Amino acid sequence: MPKILIFIIVGVLLLAGGGVTIMQQMELGPFAPDPVEGAEAGAEAGDGAAKPKKPKEDESDPPLYLTLEPVVIPIFQGDKLNTNIQLTIQIEVARKDAPELRKRMTKLKDALLRDMMGFVPRHLRDHKGLDIDILGRRLMVIAERAVGKGLVDGVLIQGILDRPAN
Repeated sequence: MPKILIFIIVGVLLLAGGGVTIMQQMELGPFAPDPVEGAEAGAEAGDGAAKPKKPKEDESDPPLYLTLEPVVIPIFQGDKLNTNIQLTIQIEVARKDAPELRKRMTKLKDALLRDMMGFVPRHLRDHKGLDIDILGRRLMVIAERAVGKGLVDGVLIQGILDRPAN
């Protein structure tokens, strides 16, 4: 008796799931499109066919984040390697400017690496650790100098890893 009851319950669940799936795919019942929206779309189209909505002009595209390869900066103390600092950086750019920035990415990486090789050791001489705010502002200035103003919207420091040399 209990086996038959289990088969009946499983069968009812399968039928219910199948029924809901069919209703979704055929847009029936609670999954049917709203008749008011359909009438508005048909009235706008003029021929009864629904057209996709166009995005409003005040809606801006979300920014695109281009991730750079991790930048490794060696820190020497005298003639000996003291530590390696690894920075993970993302560049925030508008979607329409992304192809142009990709063309200039080599120049940007070079400028950031050159500046960080000089700046980070000087900064660590005067401070106990890296100040992310100062570093972020400096990277933004260097990025604007390298690729031009207005192309880079922001520079995000995703991670700083300090690996002492053995």
